[in-house]
Amino acid sequence: MNRFVIADSTLCIGCHTCEAACSETHRQHGLQSMPRLKVMLNEKESAPQLCHHCEDAPCATVCPVNAINRVDGAVQLNESLCVSCKLCGIA
Repeated sequence: MNRFVIADSTLCIGCHTCEAACSETHRQHGLQSMPRLKVMLNEKESAPQLCHHCEDAPCATVCPVNAINRVDGAVQLNESLCVSCKLCGIA
C-alpha cells in the first residue's frame, strides 16, 4: 500500500473516485475505511485535499491518545489507538 496519494488537481473533475479508492484500499488492508483525502469543491474548480505532512503536525499535537506520529518523515496514524474524536481534522 502506498503511503501517499499523488493527485494532479488540474485533472480533478470532482467525482470523488479518489476518495472511494482510498477508502477501499484501506478496508482491504484491515484499516478504517474512511478516506485520507477529501475533494474540495467551489464554484470554479475542484481539487483533492491531502495530508500536507506539516513540519509541526498540528493534528498530532491535538490527538488525545497520541495516535498520530511522524515516522520516517511522514505523518502516520496508528489506527489501533485512534478513538475517532476527529480533533485532528479540526486542527
